[in-house]
This record gives sequence, structure tokens and C-alpha cells, in this order.
Amino acid sequence: MSSDLPIWIQNVEVFSAANIATSANSTVVDLSDSHTFAVQITATGSPSATAQVQGSNDNVNWGSDGSSISISSAGTSITNFNDRGYRYCRIALTGGGTGTITAYISSKR
Repeated sequence: MSSDLPIWIQNVEVFSAANIATSANSTVVDLSDSHTFAVQITATGSPSATAQVQGSNDNVNWGSDGSSISISSAGTSITNFNDRGYRYCRIALTGGGTGTITAYISSKR
């Protein structure tokens, strides 16, 4: 049985070559009607940072998702998230080390 509903995908760059030594919050992504999303992080240099996924339903008050991504070496990592109930998503970066971070949040409806 095929579905007549279109698949909609968004891919948002939330950090663009940001200094990994600086703690910061990323651009917010609206996950309305998304079934799943993924976080892709690319780090350069000698990082020693943590990316915490945060969720919100009002885009004002933020809570930790409980999902922490350790960034301890240069390279790219992708982490998938399923069945989250919040509308908005961002990454809270606790910076450390040297280099840059580029990150994307991609979602599929």
C-alpha cells in the first residue's frame, strides 16, 4: 500500500564554522510534524566539547533532551533521534579545546 502523503525533509545549518572553545546555543529548528530528526556535527582541530540536544514547545523555555554528544576529536558524527514530542530543537554547545564546529539538524515528516 502506498501513501499519497509527500515526504518533506529539511536540513538546517545550525552552527557554521563556530569557534568550538565558545559555549553557545545553536539556531532553532521547528520540528512541527516531524517523525524523526538527526544531528550531524563536524569538528576540526583539537576539540573537547559537548553538544546537548534541547527541546521546547514554546521556543522560550528550553529543557535538556537527555541526549549528550561528546566531541573529542576532529571528524563528523551523526546521531538519530526518534519519537520526540517537542516542537522546537536546538543544540547547546559547551565549548572546549580548539577548532571549529559546523552542525546540521535534519528532519523528515
